[in-house]
Amino acid sequence: MNRIPARILLPIIMGLVFILENTVSFYFARTLFYGETRFIPHFIIVMLVMMVVYLPRNQVMIYALVLGLVYDIYNIGIIGIYFALFPVVVYISQKLLHYLQGTFIMILLVSIFGVAISEFGAYLIFSSMKSVSIAFLPYVTTRLTTTLLFNIAYFLIIYFPFTLLLKRWKRETKGLSSTHVKL
Repeated sequence: MNRIPARILLPIIMGLVFILENTVSFYFARTLFYGETRFIPHFIIVMLVMMVVYLPRNQVMIYALVLGLVYDIYNIGIIGIYFALFPVVVYISQKLLHYLQGTFIMILLVSIFGVAISEFGAYLIFSSMKSVSIAFLPYVTTRLTTTLLFNIAYFLIIYFPFTLLLKRWKRETKGLSSTHVKL
């Protein structure tokens, strides 16, 4: 049986993750956490950081730009916030993982750091535009901590299957680039 190439499967999975992230944020946030405590799923950022380990940075940047633009259009209505934040997170993650070993723990820590950068950056942008009315300390205690914990749980669930797909993509790409056609 023919397997779907990873280069085709990866964009499909990222699209499904985009839909999953929106579904979780819109429908389950209210039912899981009542009152002031909320979480914000950043599944795309977690997966972009994992992609940095196996894919070329330029390709991950393209994913970050496209997904950031779609995220802004679909969720925010202001183009530019996540369109800028996603590539910044990818760039910082790539630099950190270049100097750190790409072990499970390091990728987890860099992923959570990327989520924190994205959350804090969005908070700064929205608070400067006066669209957020929550003060910084309540924001950290009620939203940022639960967001980080929720995204850690997502990382633990998705890490091994997604890493297998990325390793397959790397193997397939290596095989394509090493084949030469002779006429």
